[in-house]
Amino acid sequence: MAEAKEDLEAARALRNAARELVEDTAGFLRSDVERKGVGQRIAERSKSEARMLAWDAEDLARDHPGKVASGAAVVLFAILAWIFRRPLADALARSFHSRKQQDD
Repeated sequence: MAEAKEDLEAARALRNAARELVEDTAGFLRSDVERKGVGQRIAERSKSEARMLAWDAEDLARDHPGKVASGAAVVLFAILAWIFRRPLADALARSFHSRKQQDD
């Protein structure tokens, strides 16, 4: 019986120590969030990630200028194709229509 009582006391001591650790950690987190809000942390993290992304993009552009130029050309072509989509579609339709009439 004495051994069971000692085990119970040891378990309680461990439980109390764990509870104290959790409460201390929660208190630290509360004070840390009060010092610097969550929104400010998100903004700082976003800025930091954006800077890192810009640096990586700069490194990529320096290491592979041909790939960057071809990518820019593809994007420019896509933008121009979108801007002139109706005239291009009309021209293609006329071309297919005239070919169809020639085949008949």
